[in-house]
Amino acid sequence: MQLISLIYTNRPLAFNEMGRFKKYIFYSDAKGLVKGDMIISPMYNTPLQVYKTELDSKEVVGYDPKYLVIDKIIKEPTGDRIRNILSEREFIINHTTEIVEEKDSHWIPLNF
Repeated sequence: MQLISLIYTNRPLAFNEMGRFKKYIFYSDAKGLVKGDMIISPMYNTPLQVYKTELDSKEVVGYDPKYLVIDKIIKEPTGDRIRNILSEREFIINHTTEIVEEKDSHWIPLNF
């Protein structure tokens, strides 16, 4: 099991864009994750993008990471592949404020 840092996003972000987004830390059993991979989880209505893998204990002080259940990992995502996944899962994209709804009805606002 490893600790990974993820960003909630409805589209694949370029590496130079990732720095300005809030990161969330999770435990995961997934092997071979690399920065930029997109993750679809049944736990959240918004896809996640991998920011960093193999975090050390100093990077998670003050966090209480959850275990992330993963439905699908998209390697080297392109805009078309993400749009197809979003339409399949009927995501609603709000261009002014992004809210991530967790399946158990907890809301996590993202700070931009």
